[in-house]
Amino acid sequence: VLYSGFFLIAAVYLSVVLEDVLDSSAESYLTAYLALNAFCILFAITILALEFSNCSIKSLEQENETLAQLLECDKQQYEQAKKDMEKINIRYHDLKQQYSRATDEERARLEEEMDNLNLRYLTGNKALDITLTQKSALCGQAGIQLVCSADGSCLENMKHYHIYSLLGNALDNAIECLTQVNDASKRVITLDISRCRDMAVIRVQNYTPAPPTLRDGAIVTTKQDTEEHGYGIKSIKSIAELYGGTADCFVEDSIFYLVVTFPCGKSQKETA
Repeated sequence: VLYSGFFLIAAVYLSVVLEDVLDSSAESYLTAYLALNAFCILFAITILALEFSNCSIKSLEQENETLAQLLECDKQQYEQAKKDMEKINIRYHDLKQQYSRATDEERARLEEEMDNLNLRYLTGNKALDITLTQKSALCGQAGIQLVCSADGSCLENMKHYHIYSLLGNALDNAIECLTQVNDASKRVITLDISRCRDMAVIRVQNYTPAPPTLRDGAIVTTKQDTEEHGYGIKSIKSIAELYGGTADCFVEDSIFYLVVTFPCGKSQKETA
């Protein structure tokens, strides 16, 4: 903007100086005067357009960099979640061993602990199992019911941390939304992952007390620190596009829908 202003001032100055040089009595004075000013205006508009284009490109680059950083953060969180799941499995196995030798009183306590640990999913995809186990625990703590039907084989071509990031963002958004709902019957998240011909289809739906503002298929955050929020759906779209797919969201009858589709048999465009 500063460069544009500088060039605009320079153009006006050039117009004034050359106007004094031109012979006002000449027949071509008016034509030359108008041509000179038109050129200066066109030049200034061109500079402004270029600067606006540069700002848009820089904004897009910054957004892509932020999404990459968030994905790297999700990758680290997935590795930690995988380690936590391994510890849970070891603990669960130890409890089963103790159960066979325990008294009736001890067995009641062990059964309770095993029930708390046995939140595991067996979908056929390890990353999906880890993600669902972690998020179902969060739902339980928040008093939210997670209704899930998932065919993990649909996601076999996805990188594990991509699965964790995509579904993690989708379920986190739903959980955050439902924490504002007091009606227990509406505190439900429905997740369906299935195969439709050669396409994997992920559907997430939940009640929303107030329809979010959508812009270009993405949710516009209502939080003041917009630089730190509003990237959930963008991250989901970015991952879907890596696999040649799409992610769309819409609201109908106070129900928020997120639908992600991508080819099952094709690998992602980017392997990094």
